[in-house]
Order: sequence, then C-alpha cells, then structure tokens
Amino acid sequence: MKYYLQELSRNIGGPMTAGIKAREDVEAVFRMLGYTDIGILTAVHKRDTTVHKLLASTETSKQWKLLSKKLQPGDTLAVQLPPSENTLSLGRRMRAIHRKGVKTIAVIHDLEALRFGMIKRGRAWKRRVRIHFEEEIALKYFDHIIVHNEKMKDVMIRMGYPASKLVSLGIFDYLTQPALKPERVGDPAGVIVAGNLMPSKSGYVYELPEVHGCRFNLYGVNFEEMQAEHIRYYGAFPSDQLPYILNGKFGLVWDGPSAKTCADVFGEYLKINNPHKTSLYLASGIPVVIWDQAALADFVKENNCGITVASLYDLPDAIAKVSDAQYEEMRLAAARMSEKLRDGAFLKAAVGKCE
Repeated sequence: MKYYLQELSRNIGGPMTAGIKAREDVEAVFRMLGYTDIGILTAVHKRDTTVHKLLASTETSKQWKLLSKKLQPGDTLAVQLPPSENTLSLGRRMRAIHRKGVKTIAVIHDLEALRFGMIKRGRAWKRRVRIHFEEEIALKYFDHIIVHNEKMKDVMIRMGYPASKLVSLGIFDYLTQPALKPERVGDPAGVIVAGNLMPSKSGYVYELPEVHGCRFNLYGVNFEEMQAEHIRYYGAFPSDQLPYILNGKFGLVWDGPSAKTCADVFGEYLKINNPHKTSLYLASGIPVVIWDQAALADFVKENNCGITVASLYDLPDAIAKVSDAQYEEMRLAAARMSEKLRDGAFLKAAVGKCE
C-alpha cells in the first residue's frame, strides 16, 4: 500500500495562512496519485513552556509508534517536513519504519537547519535540539527527499545527504478548482504583495519606496496600518480565494527587513527556498517580480514569467523597460504555468522520480 501521512492537528495555522494551503495541496496531489491517508493525532501544547512542549511531544510520539505498527514491509509512506507539531522522537520513529522495510518519501516545506542556522542567542539552543531530532536524524532514514530546487539540493549535498536521494521539485504547486480559472483584469500600475505582513517577518513592506509608476497592493495578515498614498491594503483572505481577488500587473516575491535588498534570515533563505507566494501569483496568471539572487529567479527567467531586480528601488525602471508586447508574452507564460500549478504537475513529476 502507498500512504501519505496526515497530521490531524488544531495548531498548524488558519485559513488565512499559506502554510496550511501548501500542506493540503501536497496531500491532494498524493490522493490524485493513488496514495491513501494514514493519520496521527498530534498533541497541541497548551502553554508555551518547555514542560508543556515536552508533554505534547511525548503524546505525539505515541501516535507515531502506533503508526509504525500499522505499516507493513513493502508499503510506501510519504511525510511532509517539518512536522506540524514537535516530536523529538521523530528520528527514532523514522529509523524503526525504515528498518521495517517501508519505503519512505519526504516532502520538504522548510529546511529549518538552514533557515535558523545563524541564530546564536537566547533560546536558539532549544530550536537547535529540535532541529537535530526532527530534521537531521529523521532525514537520514528517508529513501527519497523532495527538495525545493537545485540550489537547495546543492546545499543538502554539501551537508552530506546523498545526491541519489534528492529530487528537485522546481516550484510548489497551487491547486484551485479547474472550473474556476482566475480571470485577470489587473491594476496596470499595481504590484501585489501577498503573505504574512508582520513587521518582524516582512519589514520591507514598511519601507516600500514611493516611486513614480508603482502602487503596492497588499493582501495578508498582521498588517500594521500606515499612511502612504502608494500603498493600499485590501485585507486578508483564505488562500483558495486569493487567485480570484488579487489585483495587479506583477506579484512581488521579496523578504526580509529592507527594500534595498533581501537580507537577514528571511532574505538569505530566499537563496534556497521556494516561496509559496510565487506559486500563488503564477497560479493566478500574474507575472512576478523577484529578487535577482533568489533561488526561483532562474525559474522565472527560464520560463519568461516575470522579471528580476536587485533592489525595489530598481522596480520602476525594470517595469518601464517591459514593452506591452513583452508583458503579453509574460502574461501568456504565466497562464501556461498556471495550468500546471493548479493541476499539481510539479509534485506529480517529483513523486514519479521516487517510485
């Protein structure tokens, strides 16, 4: 039998966040491929203390142990990482599943060891312990690991993971109802910014330059109101509704505290990461503007579905250089990419390489 792990949790996020959409889409693609769900009920820590987190981890570990007993030699199990809830015994559980003769596939959403590797202060040691048991040990016992892109694959090879295990996804899919194909009208001066708008996560939003020819249309949670004529906040919407609501000529893929360049932990992570918002824009048929050092910059250029910039201050000139004919080519390329993303084509292809 072929199974995908379904973590039944009340603490993974909400309908306004991208995290739950990405995981649900992965599960949907595995169902398309004939996989059956096999669930565990993950425990939620009632309070944000070490003791409560350890108790929740212990309860979740028991669920993993029961899961292991259900699996038989020759079965296949697909798991999304990192897990939605902490379980420090994940490495030990994956070792038991692997030794039982179960074929295992990991789908990476975030590579925590790299994303937070530069954090040295405060409570970082607790995160370091969790990463060691949930990620570094567990990944050793997967037969195949589906990573975001070739840049992430290269980094993991340097970390010691065998190249033969690693499969590049290319870009995350973004499933929508096929009958409800997004129709683009578009704000001809609008640049869309979608995602978590919290200042500590997306500080650049509060530095967006006031430049001629650009208006920024914001969608997402945790926006702190500000007075700026060149910025319009439209509110937060469920992920499955966004493709039919977004209004703009380009969608912006940026991260970190600065509009000058992508920096700090979140900015540096763009060099190996596939931001889900890229998939949202392209699934909506909207070309993207992306940092020229981002891992997906090559994908955007190769598929002619957007433009790259080094700084948001370069944005007006970069957009001005795109002729109407060139933009129409980008729009058509984004529309073709939309068909693939909304059907799960990229994950289907990656899983096919694992079977």
